[in-house]
Amino acid sequence: MTFYYFALWLLPLPGKVQEEVMERLRVRKTTQEDLAAVADLLHKLVLIPDDARPSEIGRVFRQYRKRVLLSALTVVGLDSTTGEQIVQYLKEWQHVQTFLNGNDLIAMGVPKGPEIGRLLEELLAARLDGELVTEAEERNFISALLSSQG
Repeated sequence: MTFYYFALWLLPLPGKVQEEVMERLRVRKTTQEDLAAVADLLHKLVLIPDDARPSEIGRVFRQYRKRVLLSALTVVGLDSTTGEQIVQYLKEWQHVQTFLNGNDLIAMGVPKGPEIGRLLEELLAARLDGELVTEAEERNFISALLSSQG
């Protein structure tokens, strides 16, 4: 809990002052990194449209730790659209998983390599956006992608 208060106290200060304070207080490296991540996220939040799809929001939020997201939520407020997006991500979207995994894709004929990661990312985006609900729909989605590429 102290991280949130520390972040709220430090974030309004200029970057150089933040660095000096953290050095003087001998703040842990992970705390310094998370503070930088909060600042980074706050800059990215203004670029997310109010009508962004869950997959678009997930791509941005997935790279941040929970305490970074919660700190940003404290800054933007629960009543804002952005705040609602953060809450929705933390409560629901971060837990969405695909039925299929890399081994399933290999069994479907996808060669090992970066293509598997790309296809899994597309699959997750479609699930988050409500386009796919069942495992059969996921298999059909992948089959369609593979046939359109081949």
